[in-house]
Amino acid sequence: MFEDNLIKTTDILLKLACKFFAVKLNISDEEMKNINISSVQSISGAAGICWGIYDDDGKLIKIDIHLKLSASAIGMVDVLAHEMVHAKQHLDGEFSFVRQPIVWWLPFITKEYMVHNEQILAKTPYYEQVCEQKAFSSSRELTRQFLNFVEVLEKDGALLEQKEERFTMQYVRDSLQIEADRVPEFSIPQPDYT
Repeated sequence: MFEDNLIKTTDILLKLACKFFAVKLNISDEEMKNINISSVQSISGAAGICWGIYDDDGKLIKIDIHLKLSASAIGMVDVLAHEMVHAKQHLDGEFSFVRQPIVWWLPFITKEYMVHNEQILAKTPYYEQVCEQKAFSSSRELTRQFLNFVEVLEKDGALLEQKEERFTMQYVRDSLQIEADRVPEFSIPQPDYT
């Protein structure tokens, strides 16, 4: 019984968090249709992953986000916030691709690398990547704001007793408008390199 309630609570929180983060990051309803989010048992060495799928011309087709199932619902919400920032970066066209030779003496054998902020991601240490720094600096604040938002919803009635269909992006927008003083606006901070 307890485990079933925990799974149900986590599922509702993640669905609501996804819509909340989309609203806060200015991801439209139409753009959300191209974002697939799923939970998996394991991801090699990561708690979550987001990648854009692009066509041969470099046009974004869709975005896949995988979250590792964990014991902590709040931890999964925080990972989702991080990955949704990456989704926004893909939607905003912050990533591009460059082809480089695999070895200098065979210039016709190349590999395609993803680039963000003039950094070739495969050749830049993870914590030095600007896209990761933005996601880390944003996810904690997004998560904090989401938890404040859930607290406001709880005052209306038990979160688990509300119908899941109620949690649309428009519902989140309307609720944020009503509670504007409690949940401030959000913008992605720029990393400080000093």
